Amino acid sequence: MALFEEGVQLVKKRKVLQGMEDNNYVVRLKRMVAMVNQMCTVYMVLDPKNKNPYGYMANHCPGLNFYSFLLWKQNVQYTSHLHGPVCMVCNIPQIDNTLHKRISFGKKAITKCPYPDCILPLIYTIYHNTMIREAAQVYFKVCWSSKVEYAGWLCAPPPPKQSAEQLQ
Repeated sequence: MALFEEGVQLVKKRKVLQGMEDNNYVVRLKRMVAMVNQMCTVYMVLDPKNKNPYGYMANHCPGLNFYSFLLWKQNVQYTSHLHGPVCMVCNIPQIDNTLHKRISFGKKAITKCPYPDCILPLIYTIYHNTMIREAAQVYFKVCWSSKVEYAGWLCAPPPPKQSAEQLQ
């Protein structure tokens, strides 16, 4: 019976650790979204020293080739069984209602999404800024030969999670 009790305690410990990891992830995402919400994320990359919100959002930014962006955006496609629910308007995971409420994809999604204009233009602009792209490639240990390959990397299966025990 003691062996069974040890197993139960181990499962409980793993559930608590997983819950803590998930909560930390949501907290980090909330902090990131709060930082970029209502800002022109294109110029956050192009002019990082300027902390002003520029008075417009990224999709209206003169520094963004909107047509090229829309063509590239078609390559960013998530798979629900790999990534879970992801808002197709802003690309934020719909894993916690305090982060992003679940909305159905369709014509009305753009009006219901609280962050329609910040994440994907930021990611797109990172690729087009040579210095930041090269730093990102070093950080993530990848090399993107094209913006289509970059989009594919964004949509690739997530890396396996490491348990808290493995990180120690």
